[in-house]
Amino acid sequence: MNMEIFSSVALVVFTGLLVWATYKLAEHTKTLSDLTRSLVRIEEKRDQIENRQRRLGDLRKAIEVAETVQTIYSEAFVFHYVKPDITTDIQIQAIQTLQSFKQYIDDADIRLCLDGLCNEFDSVRREKNNYRPKNETISQNIKTIQNKVQSAINKWRDELSSVG
Repeated sequence: MNMEIFSSVALVVFTGLLVWATYKLAEHTKTLSDLTRSLVRIEEKRDQIENRQRRLGDLRKAIEVAETVQTIYSEAFVFHYVKPDITTDIQIQAIQTLQSFKQYIDDADIRLCLDGLCNEFDSVRREKNNYRPKNETISQNIKTIQNKVQSAINKWRDELSSVG
């Protein structure tokens, strides 16, 4: 009989300890969950800041290359882009770089012209000596970009100046 009482008391005591330990574990789990949520918010904020900084850097570079594209003399460019000299190579690089930033360009005509020019440059590289240049199309694409890109440049500058 003493053994049964002892076993019952021990069972009650250990059950109480188990309840207490489970309660403490639940408290710690809740604290850990709260800390994890805080960490997720911190990481999301950090990602937003990094994305914003990347975007601002992209916009600075986009302005730089767009201004280079604005200086291209399209009639001369069409005679040199198949076998580019140093100046034409810089201009080609500017067009290709601007095309890589087309996600920041709202004007569909500019994006279409940039894609057309880059496709043309790719064709020149692939076909080399057998390539028949599309001078009129190239010249017109450059002029279209030059006529329309200033509004994108102004928008990018406004965004950059709003940051400080």
